Amino acid sequence: MEKTQTKQNGFYRSLFALVLPIAVQNLISTAVSSADVVMVGYVGQDALSAVSLVNQVMFVL
Repeated sequence: MEKTQTKQNGFYRSLFALVLPIAVQNLISTAVSSADVVMVGYVGQDALSAVSLVNQVMFVL
């Protein structure tokens, strides 16, 4: 029973080590995209649409 618990803890540790950098990268990317939208929002609607389209492409990549 204890051996299974140790394997399970090791799995969750490995999973967390893999997921944490991905989550941080997505958080930073979303924050930058939001900042772009806020800054360009003052310019005009056409520029805001262009930035939104670019953010969608960057999300796919």
